[in-house]
Amino acid sequence: FGCMRDTTITIGGTSPLEAVGVVEGVPCSDDESGSILSTVTGGNPPYSYSWTDADGQAVGGNSADLLDVGLGVYFLEVTDQDACTKIFDFEIESPFPLTLDVDPSPIKCHNETNGVIDMDADGGQEPYLYSIDGQNFFQETSFPDLGPGPYTPMAQDANGCMVEGAPVTFTNPEELSVELLTSATIITAGDGLLLTAVVPPAFEGQVSYEWKPALGLSCQNCPQPFVDARESTTFQVIVTTSSGCMASDFINIE
Repeated sequence: FGCMRDTTITIGGTSPLEAVGVVEGVPCSDDESGSILSTVTGGNPPYSYSWTDADGQAVGGNSADLLDVGLGVYFLEVTDQDACTKIFDFEIESPFPLTLDVDPSPIKCHNETNGVIDMDADGGQEPYLYSIDGQNFFQETSFPDLGPGPYTPMAQDANGCMVEGAPVTFTNPEELSVELLTSATIITAGDGLLLTAVVPPAFEGQVSYEWKPALGLSCQNCPQPFVDARESTTFQVIVTTSSGCMASDFINIE
C-alpha cells in the first residue's frame, strides 16, 4: 500500500489560422477584373469564408477566392469547425491613375479656324494616344486648326485605359468692324473735320488705331483725329485687336 505512479497527460491543440493570398491587380483604375486567390491553413478544417469591402459591405460569395473586383482593401473572415475566427486583409492595386491635362487656345477672330487643344497625359502605362472626339485617337498631343464647336478631349494608355479631360467648347468670336464717320455731310478739301472710327461696343477700348495717311491728322493712334485737309485725300483707318483681328474703312475728301 502507499504505492504512487507519475502520469503525464499531453493535451493536443491546433495551429493558428493563417491565410495567404495571390492578388491580381487591375490595369485601369476603374476596372473590376481584380482577384484574390487565398489559401487557408491551421485551425480545424473545413472552413467557412466571408468577404467584405472597406465599407463593410459583403462582396463575392462564400469561397476562399474573390473574383472580378476593383481597387480597394478587402477583408476575408475565416471560421473553422471549432468556431475559431480570424480576419485577414488584402489590397488590390493598379498603376498610377491615368490623368489628363487639357490646355485650349480659343479661336482668335470671327469665322476663323485656329483654335488649338493641347493635351498631356500622366500615369497609367505609356505610350499614350489622344482624341478630341472620343473615337479617333492619335499620337499627337496638339490638335490645331479647330473651328467653333464642342470637343471631348480624351487619352488612352497602352493598357487600353481611358480618361476624359475637361470638355472644351470654342465659340465664334464677334465680328470686328469699323465705320468711319465725319462731322460734316458734305466733305471738300480745305474743310476742318473730325473723323470718328466707330467699332462695336464689345471692342471699345480693346483695339488700336492706325490712320493713313497720317499727314494732317491731329493724332495717329486715336479713334477721333481732327484733320485739316488742304487737298483731295483718301483717309483710311485700320483697327486691330490684341489677337491680330483687323478691320478697316476709308473716306474720300475731294
